[in-house]
Amino acid sequence: MDTTAAIPKMIDAMKSSSRVRLALASRQAILNSQDHCVDVVSSDLFKPQL
Repeated sequence: MDTTAAIPKMIDAMKSSSRVRLALASRQAILNSQDHCVDVVSSDLFKPQL
């Protein structure tokens, strides 16, 4: 799971006093990671077999 892209957003959210922003940033990071995993699996499934 690649969380590198999510780290700056989470740091920004932690600097904020709002827990809601942190929760939303974490949720978005999880959704992004899941989407990325699905894309990787799908591309592997649909690759032509050589």
